[in-house]
Amino acid sequence: MNPIQNLYTDLLDDELLILIDELAISEETGSFPMDAKIRDLCKKTAQITGMDISSNLMIVQIGVLKESAFRWKALQESIKNYIATHSIEPTIKNK
Repeated sequence: MNPIQNLYTDLLDDELLILIDELAISEETGSFPMDAKIRDLCKKTAQITGMDISSNLMIVQIGVLKESAFRWKALQESIKNYIATHSIEPTIKNK
């Protein structure tokens, strides 16, 4: 795994949730607060890529969203397996 990917896979679930919240808020406000965790992640990415911090924002946004999607997928599979092994009838069915 490359160093950029490690930044996202090493995030704790709570950290990832904070980053997702910051992304959602920035969609409404158009900016990130100065103390936003996403800014810290941009700085770490800049240290790896050698690019300026603002140029890394798109990389960071995509990385955070991808990591969230991958974790959701794993959680979804875990829930499906639990339902299947415990003979639970799901209330919502995929079409």
